[in-house]
Amino acid sequence: MKLNMFKIILLVLFSLLGLSGCGSAKIVNIPNQNIERNLPLHDVGKAIEYALMQNRWVLVEKKSDEYIARLSRGRWSVDILIVYSKDAYSIKYLSSKNLKYNAEKQTIHPGYNKYIARLKRQIDLNLNTAVATQMIKTDIDEQKVTPVTQERELETKNTDTEVEPVSKEVEIW
Repeated sequence: MKLNMFKIILLVLFSLLGLSGCGSAKIVNIPNQNIERNLPLHDVGKAIEYALMQNRWVLVEKKSDEYIARLSRGRWSVDILIVYSKDAYSIKYLSSKNLKYNAEKQTIHPGYNKYIARLKRQIDLNLNTAVATQMIKTDIDEQKVTPVTQERELETKNTDTEVEPVSKEVEIW
């Protein structure tokens, strides 16, 4: 008798766990996600394109400041619209197949929101990398100094003792 009761409890638990993963969730759109530092529009677009590629989205349509992208897995697919400027970007649901989309309730399979969250994180990472690269490039351009030149300047500043000139170049990068 104990064994049968144990089996019933396990069956109920597995049923509840199975049903909880198959529900629906409110669609998450990402409106006006600010970009901390202004990048050229081209760099923002490239950061978004690269994030799409990294997350296996396919670019369906490309305009100067917006993309339509599709993600397909097996029997389902979803299309999104990404609109961007130098200051911000937005991700909006367009359409889907086999993801339990309900237009009235604005709900969809919870997996959609996970894919959008992952894409947003990747876009933000790519934009931050682009900003960091731009800052480093700007700093080097403003100083008009190369790493090899900096090394030579440090060597010649030591005037207390005579130092023989270094004939071999040392590259930092």
